[in-house]
Amino acid sequence: MEIRTLEDMLNAQATFLQQVQHQMTQLSHPQTQSAEASLQDKQALLTQHQQQLHAINQAKEAANRRYDEEIRQYTEAIARLAQEVQAHRG
Repeated sequence: MEIRTLEDMLNAQATFLQQVQHQMTQLSHPQTQSAEASLQDKQALLTQHQQQLHAINQAKEAANRRYDEEIRQYTEAIARLAQEVQAHRG
């Protein structure tokens, strides 16, 4: 999943949270599985959650870098335009 906007990041986070809630609900209900199978499910779920969290954090960092770059570009453009306006006044 590529995160390009803040909305994309929020949607990814909401999807992740829904998945976590669904999986936690499934695990919290009594099951007729053996204790070992349940432990294996929990270990698999833990690994999946860790991977998803890592992916979301990477997407967040990438989005932040893009926003930082956009902010830098606007800041430079504003400074340049302000300097040009000042030069024409003075």
